[in-house]
Amino acid sequence: MAYIAFFDMIGTRSTAMISGEEYTSAIDDFNRILKQVAESCSCTVYGYSDNAYAEINTVEDVFKFFCTLRDQLMENHRYFTAVVDRGTLNAEMMTIKGSATSYRKSQDSFSMKFVSPQAIDIYLKQCDFTGIGISLSQNVIHDMIKKQKTQKLFCQSIYQKKSELTSNQNLTIVPIFDIAYSDVSIEKIEY
Repeated sequence: MAYIAFFDMIGTRSTAMISGEEYTSAIDDFNRILKQVAESCSCTVYGYSDNAYAEINTVEDVFKFFCTLRDQLMENHRYFTAVVDRGTLNAEMMTIKGSATSYRKSQDSFSMKFVSPQAIDIYLKQCDFTGIGISLSQNVIHDMIKKQKTQKLFCQSIYQKKSELTSNQNLTIVPIFDIAYSDVSIEKIEY
């Protein structure tokens, strides 16, 4: 069974306002660490700038992927939000043929699209998620308990819907499951 996720770094826009160098450093950190983590898991990652889709083959690799990504990014003071559920992305790559100009050779460009209903759903859920964390669906929790017979890998948390942050209506607090920290060192608390 496959799992999909959409995740996005937090604070990229603010970083860009500080300086172009800081923005570039943040994007470089994200992409470098994303590559390292993806190489250690059974997954396919489609990254773009400060966000990415991932299709991960096993529930064990979901936890390995996000625990490692979170820990390595945190060491660089980088944080993200993610939403994870069962599904497939049905990723399709389209090649866009480039034409030659007087100053460069012809180069092809590429466009990715994710056409499964689950890919759309995971994107919309992540867009409404606020804070730092990894929102695991009930399906992921069920599969993890079934596979590992443990609840030590995840914990309950809450968030406030992003769509309601600027409205005057009663705010909805949404309960979620997040990946638990295996240990909390002084360094992690400082981050």
